[in-house]
Amino acid sequence: MSDPMYSGLERKKALVTGSGRGLGKACCLALAREGACVAVADLYNAEETAQEIEKLGAKAMAFHANVLKEAEVTGMVDRMVAEWGGIDVLVNNVCVGGATMLGCWKTCQSPNGTGRWTSI
Repeated sequence: MSDPMYSGLERKKALVTGSGRGLGKACCLALAREGACVAVADLYNAEETAQEIEKLGAKAMAFHANVLKEAEVTGMVDRMVAEWGGIDVLVNNVCVGGATMLGCWKTCQSPNGTGRWTSI
């Protein structure tokens, strides 16, 4: 029995950061399978993930973007609003790792903190 409170993701517009591989890519593909239009934002593999989304029959757009650069985030949002009418779902998946726990903590603070704020 389906949940009457769940309206699905059909035609919802999603932006997923850090989505060129791993968990972010998996989120993109899952959203696409549920019928969402998915914007892929990554420094490396955005185009490849967007192509996989399109092979599933969903709409996709790719951004080579750094969430620490406000102008790049603004550009993504502006394009999504112009072409798709807005954003319904935001998945902030960006993370940068380090060689040690302390190194990871220091390295992650900028993308995980600043990146999340500029994406909102």
